Amino acid sequence: MKPVYQYKSIHNEVKAESIKSGVISGYASSFNIEDSYGDTVKPGAFTKTISEQGPMSAQPRIKYLLNHDVSLPIGKLLTLQEDSYGLLYTAQVGSNNAAQDFLKMVDSGLITEHSIGYRTMKSIDKNDYKSRDLLELQLFENSALSGWGVNQFTPLIGMKGENVEVLQKRLSRLEKFCRDSGATDEATNTTNN
Repeated sequence: MKPVYQYKSIHNEVKAESIKSGVISGYASSFNIEDSYGDTVKPGAFTKTISEQGPMSAQPRIKYLLNHDVSLPIGKLLTLQEDSYGLLYTAQVGSNNAAQDFLKMVDSGLITEHSIGYRTMKSIDKNDYKSRDLLELQLFENSALSGWGVNQFTPLIGMKGENVEVLQKRLSRLEKFCRDSGATDEATNTTNN
């Protein structure tokens, strides 16, 4: 069975404008960088979907989730726009447990990656169909990730012998967060999609 939509991840910092206010911003996608699947998202790929279903549209339908899990909405997108780097978003984090745990993870430096759930509407195959340029995407959701994404710029993909120390430090921070933060079981559950 063909999936309804696909995922695409990016590694970058989530910027909490203020943990108390719960306003978060970051990049959901980057342009002109070939990922591990051979896909390159091109500028303009999100123009139509933002216009038709973005936060300022007549029918806002793009969700802000944790780990692509529709049962873990973490906020409401306030802005969604393309700039020269990629797809920039701002969101207001909710008051539900998953959202508040998410803020604690951002504050602890545990959330550093994003991913999008999308459907390809227009693309161009290149290099004997081994890669493609994504020209138009229908965006369903933007997810903050507590783990690693599949994009070539995520920590797991770049991990080789000397980078194991980086992974160990991140896992230590995650263990400390689980012990000391008062996070609910929803945030510390290791089962993912």
